[in-house]
Amino acid sequence: MLIMPRVIFISGIHGSGKTTLGKNLSNKLGIEFAISSEVIKKELKHQNWDNEKRVSNIEENQNILCNGIEKNYANSKTIILDGHFSLLNREKRITNLPFGVFSQLNITFIITCITKVDLIKERLQNRDNNNDIDIHQLETFQKTEINQAQKIANQLNVPLILFNTQIDSEEDLFYKLKKGGIKG
Repeated sequence: MLIMPRVIFISGIHGSGKTTLGKNLSNKLGIEFAISSEVIKKELKHQNWDNEKRVSNIEENQNILCNGIEKNYANSKTIILDGHFSLLNREKRITNLPFGVFSQLNITFIITCITKVDLIKERLQNRDNNNDIDIHQLETFQKTEINQAQKIANQLNVPLILFNTQIDSEEDLFYKLKKGGIKG
C-alpha cells in the first residue's frame, strides 16, 4: 500500500508566483517540490488545458493528481505542492475544486500566493503569450482563490498564510515553516 506524503500546499492563481516561491522553499527546506499540472500531465501523457488555462475534466484531473502524488512521492515524508483551489473551466468560468481532493492530499500547511492583478496579467501575457486577459476576471479569480484557501484550511484545520509575493519576506516564511515543525 502506498502512503501519501505530508503536503505543504502552495496555492494561487496562474501568475501569482507559486512556482518561484515553491522552488525557493524547496531548496531552503530540502523538501521535494511538485507542480500539480506537471503531475497530471505525466499521468495523462498529455495536457488537457489551453494557453488561457481553461481546463476540461476538472474533477477527473484532481483524482489523477491524487493518484500521481501517491504513486510518485510515496517515499517522501513531506513535499511542497504547487496547485489551485479554483480553476477556469472550458467556458472560462471560475470553478472551485472539490473538498475531497484536498482531504486526500494530506495537506498539513497552506500558503496562498497573492499579488497585484496588473502584474499577474503582465506575467501571463509574457509567459503564456496570452493577450486575452480580463483584469476584472483576474481580480474575481484571486478573491475566489483566497476564499477557497480559507475555507479549505478551516475544513482541514491546518494553518494558512496569505503570502504577497511582491512584498512579503521568503525568509520570514521559511522561519514560520521551520517553527511549525516543517523540515526535510
